[in-house]
Amino acid sequence: MSVNEQQALVRVGTQKKDLGFTLLELVIVLALSSVLAVLIARPLASVFETRAFFQDEVAAREELNYALQRMSREVRMANDVDCNSDSFVIKYDENEDTTWEMSSAGVIERNGALFIEQDPGDDFRVVGLECETYEISGSGRDLSEIEFELATGDILGTVVAPRN
Repeated sequence: MSVNEQQALVRVGTQKKDLGFTLLELVIVLALSSVLAVLIARPLASVFETRAFFQDEVAAREELNYALQRMSREVRMANDVDCNSDSFVIKYDENEDTTWEMSSAGVIERNGALFIEQDPGDDFRVVGLECETYEISGSGRDLSEIEFELATGDILGTVVAPRN
């Protein structure tokens, strides 16, 4: 065998060894990939938690806005509204009335039936339902102000006049 043939065989043997990765190289790449994945995953997890938090807030506020709209509609159709500290009675005529009230557990009821039930640990739960009636001077008409006080300290409310 000539020297050129021997060098060619050595090169072929060397090239076969260089075609793959060593175990050490694979372990290093795996470790670096894991560190990179952890660094990327933490901010993403925070984004998803924030998104879920705001989705819960929006859902709770939509539910409370619906309740306020329903109450407002009923007050507009009423002849009179009697307000108490945590409830109010909407009077349509002598035989028909609707009672809205809030229990100590944060449950809002309409005529004794469950209307809104809230999670006690929810930041956007209602902690107070207030109703006040104001007389518009000289007109003989009343305005009713209905408010939900939330655990966050926010107030959701509306002012509406019965048809009297």
